[in-house]
Formats: sequence, structure tokens, C-alpha cells
Amino acid sequence: MTNKLLFLFLAMGSTIVMAQNLTITTTVCSDASSVRMTGPWWQWNLTAGPEATNNGDGTWTFNFNPAPTLDMEYLLIVDGIMENLVGSNQVTQNWSCTPVTDQSSYANRLWAVGSGDVSGIYYGTCEDCSTLVIYGCMNEGAANYNPLATQDDGSCIIPTMLPLTFESSSVEFTDFDGGNSTVVPNPYSSDINSSSNVVEHVRNGGQFWAGTYISVEPIDFSNGSVINMKVYAPSADIPVLLKIEQSSTGVNTELTLNTTVANAWEVLSYDFGSQPSDLYDRVVVIFNMGVVGDGSAMSTYYFDDIQFATGPISGCTDSQAINYNPDASVDDGLCYYNVSSLKITVNPCMDVDSVRLTGPFWGWNLLEGPEASKNSDGTWSFTFDPAPSENMEYLLVVDGVMEDMVAAGSESGDWSCTPVSDYFSYANRLWEVVSGVIQGGVLTYSDVTGVYYGSCMSCGNDFNLDESINQSLVYPNPVADKFRLNTNVSSLFIYDIYGKQVESVNNPADEIDISSLSDGVYMIRLVDTNSQNSFIKILKK
Repeated sequence: MTNKLLFLFLAMGSTIVMAQNLTITTTVCSDASSVRMTGPWWQWNLTAGPEATNNGDGTWTFNFNPAPTLDMEYLLIVDGIMENLVGSNQVTQNWSCTPVTDQSSYANRLWAVGSGDVSGIYYGTCEDCSTLVIYGCMNEGAANYNPLATQDDGSCIIPTMLPLTFESSSVEFTDFDGGNSTVVPNPYSSDINSSSNVVEHVRNGGQFWAGTYISVEPIDFSNGSVINMKVYAPSADIPVLLKIEQSSTGVNTELTLNTTVANAWEVLSYDFGSQPSDLYDRVVVIFNMGVVGDGSAMSTYYFDDIQFATGPISGCTDSQAINYNPDASVDDGLCYYNVSSLKITVNPCMDVDSVRLTGPFWGWNLLEGPEASKNSDGTWSFTFDPAPSENMEYLLVVDGVMEDMVAAGSESGDWSCTPVSDYFSYANRLWEVVSGVIQGGVLTYSDVTGVYYGSCMSCGNDFNLDESINQSLVYPNPVADKFRLNTNVSSLFIYDIYGKQVESVNNPADEIDISSLSDGVYMIRLVDTNSQNSFIKILKK
């Protein structure tokens, strides 16, 4: 086992060395303490993208190792301020550095796969420092004040205060990635919400995290922890995310609640627990996270009255319960006293020796996470008893190799099983505490199944755990360049450790040449004349 892992890691290491790297070097025309990048991969978050290295001569360099495998849309951020290339390009009429633009509301840079290293770009302009005019908000009291700006662009967003009732026109929305918010007359006035005005939020294309945020004065949590929001959705069970964050650092906390009724107003109560006051200055709202909207009535939502809860607070009032809420004055009937176990069952898509978990709980150490037990059908199960008390971010480790879900998502376009992702440098699985149901005083969790190593879909190699695993059909094993078959087959397929087919042969000869493949672990599927499958794991070294 030790030798096998050593060879595998050596093979992976050699692949990384051979991969093409990318550098992007930009000039900043004034003193700066930090330069970052943002874009769709980082959900336009000002602090989530990569940070450049100061070269000491006014230039800063981003290093990507390896280079991205997809085209990368991006903008530059200097000292927390994202460049506004719409304003500067409209003056110069030079849009050469921003091919992704409508020349009105957005103008973004683009690195194309295979185009090589980038240099000669300047923060805030498609030209150079001699013609640089930095457009931005010059009002120091605005949420988006830009201390680098030399000309005001009229974009200032003046923070408002909770409660947000939307009865005046003073609230400004910053919609992102396919969301569009407008204050409209309340089309569905009811006893729950008789307000004159509400927010209509339409999700149309863009990304599955499309939403909006509102800049607010720093939120004071000294007198309460529960923030209510009235919502109206076209169907029940729509997830509604409410996030509070600090705009300058990205520090945030978020909660998701599901609607319980269709085509009716209801109040969702988000209990943020113990939070510091005067930290969060932005309220983010996202409906139906995980689904791209289509602009139809089924992608149209309404929200109103974002404010701290007043009057009776519902919750568990039994001090003996695990979820006792000392602030609650009205019992909600959802107290629980025990937590069930949790089982996560994994299909490794090949015959393996060990399956583990890793993640933040275990410092991303490949050997510190729990080890699964092998089931009779070839799947492996992790059992947590009781279930974790916090959300659990994780990845699978098979025979010492951690799955690469960034590569899997980039290739397949399916990121559904990795909600914790920037779609470039990390993509992680997530088990959530809120997936439990309270039954008879017990917080009960359903078993997690349908988890496939290295994929959000099924096994890419058609591995059937009920079919035979016969290591004697191929020799030698490990193999250097060629192996021989110890049986007659009609076809042969070879898959890498992530389930991607890398070779196929119809009516193969007794000897198979795999010298063109990189060293590592592979799964071979043999199909005999009766269409029966056999699987063999080999190590090429």
C-alpha cells in the first residue's frame, strides 16, 4: 500500500510540474497596499479572489499554478476598490481590454484559455497612467466610497438603516448575476402584509446564486438576534437565504429558511444567535439558491419588512432541550432532546482499500478524518453517532488520494454536489444540520446516499458493485508499459481514478500497451462475449 501511494503521489506531482502556469501582471498608477482579482468564479466577492504579489516597481503579479482550464472573466481590485471600466472607457472610447461588455452597465476583462501570460494592463483603464481617470463614488458617507476616484460617476450608495420597509425610494439595490429588484406597489395585499410597497425580485439567467444586496448602517444586535422578513413565493419549499456581511472584509453569516406556502405572504424568522454589533453593513437576499431563474412567474418573488422581531419570540422554551432558546417566550413545539445518528454511504467507483473524509473539521489532513466501513456490495459507509452539531464541509479520500471536484465540475459542468465552491480553486461537499427533521423529540437525519467519488453524477466508468472484481485476469500488476490478459474478452475500457475513460479497445489482443498513460491507479473494465463485466484495479508505475 505504501509503495502504491508513493507512486501515485509521484505521478500526480509530475503532472502538476508539467502543467502550464499563468501570470497576469498589472500596473497600479498610485501607491497601493493590496491588489486582488474578482469575477464570476468568486461571485464578484471583493475578498474571495486571488491576491497579487507586489513587484516593488508599481506592478503587481497574479500567479496561477496551474493555469485555469476555462476562460476567466475578471476585474482588478486595489485596496478593496473594484475598478470601474465603464466610466473610463466611455470617456476614452477604448474598450480593447474589456471584451465582455454592453458599454453601458458592465465592462469586464477576459483571459482566454491558451492566450498565455498577460502584461501591460493598468488598473482602472484600457490605456495607461498618462490618461487615467478613475471613476467612482467620491462621497465619504457612501457605502461604496472610492478614495482612489478622481471623478464622481454618480454611483454613490447611501446606506439606510434597519428596519427596511421600502415605503420610500431611499433604498438602493445592488443586484448581481441575474437578479433584478424593484420597489413596486404591493400586488398581493393581505392581513400578513398590507404594506403599500414591496420589493419585486426577478431572477432571469445569470448564475444560480443570483440575488441582491442592500447597504445598511452597521447592524446593532444588542437588543435581539431574530430578523424577520416577509416573503411571497410562487411555490412552497423555496429556499430563501438571508446573509449579513461586512462589505470591506467579506466576513459574513447566513441562514436559509424554506417557504411553507405558495402564492401567499408569510414571515420568515432568521435567528442569527450571538452576533457582534456594528460589524455587518450589508444585507443579502437570495431566493432559490442552486437554480438558475428564467424570468417567468415561477422565478418572480417578493419580499418586504426586513426588521428585528418584536413582540413574542417563538422557539423551544424547555431548558432541558438541546435547542433551548432562552429568548423565546412562545414554545414552537420543536424541542428535541436527542440527535439521531448519520450515515453517509459512498460509491468509490472501483475496488479500493480505504475511504476517508477530510475537511475543515480535520484540518484537511488526509489521515485525520473518519474512515468508512466497507459494505458487502462494495460501497463504504461513514457513521456519525450522534450526527454533527455543525454544518460539515468535506471531500472524499480514496486510497490516500483526495477527490478533485474542481476538475470534475469544470469538465462536467455539474457542481450540484459541491455548494461550497469558487468554481476555480476549491469545490467542496456540504452536509447541513438543517437537513434534520424533529420527530418525537429526536432530531432525525436521513441517510445520505448517491455519493460518488470524484463526481457529482454516477460512476463514469459504469462500475457495477454487483459485478465481479477479479484481479487475476490481468498481469503483471503493477505494470510498467504493457500488461497481458488472462481471458478472452470482446472489449476493454480503462478509466482513471476519477472515472474518466482514457482508453478503449475492441477485440483486444492478449497484450495491451498503456505506455502513453501517466503513472497512477486505473480501473479496467473487461466485457466478455456474454456481455458480462469484470473489473480490475491496476497500478501503472
